[in-house]
Amino acid sequence: MKPYVDQDAYSIYAILLETQKHTFFVIQSETQSVASATPRDIGIKGDRKFQKKWGPVLKDFTDQLRTPRSLARNIPSQAAYELVSEQKILAIVRSERMGEAFYELYPLSGGYYWLSGGI
Repeated sequence: MKPYVDQDAYSIYAILLETQKHTFFVIQSETQSVASATPRDIGIKGDRKFQKKWGPVLKDFTDQLRTPRSLARNIPSQAAYELVSEQKILAIVRSERMGEAFYELYPLSGGYYWLSGGI
């Protein structure tokens, strides 16, 4: 899996985390992707003039959204966080003890976050 290197996206992630009241975050280490995303189905509509100007941007957005990437520890946030693989998160939340097992491992987290690579 390719690494995600968009520093602007990491800055946006930091802003989003800082709006939360937790001091520790568990973040899925791969960006969330939507394999079937297309410019037509992301909910952004417009007339021909809009599509002519913004169509390439919407296409790039959905191209990015379809491709999962590996996050690096590049989120410029004061809050502590841990990147955890989707596989590990799913193993925990699908276990018999689900949330209980998760909060035993990450008691200060308040849950886990997944981030989009299509910001």
